Amino acid sequence: MIWILIDLRIGKAGRAILADPTNTFLVSMANLWEIAIKRALKSGAFAYDPRAIRQQMIANGYLELPIDGTHAVVVDSLPPIHRDPFDRLLAA
Repeated sequence: MIWILIDLRIGKAGRAILADPTNTFLVSMANLWEIAIKRALKSGAFAYDPRAIRQQMIANGYLELPIDGTHAVVVDSLPPIHRDPFDRLLAA
């Protein structure tokens, strides 16, 4: 998600998707939650202000994707392709 804001690692195809006004974009609360936790832990890679990121995403027309119980209970049935709890929640 941060790559979209700071314009890193996004190839030509990704830029075309982001520029297409017919696409609907969502931001998961799991992303913001992870950024907030890593910022609180002073993890250098996540030194971004989650409040500013949220405001910018909303200003750019992104819709917030909430986390609910449905997502939480699906996590236990996912294959072990991700060990990171935030990645597992995003996959759910």
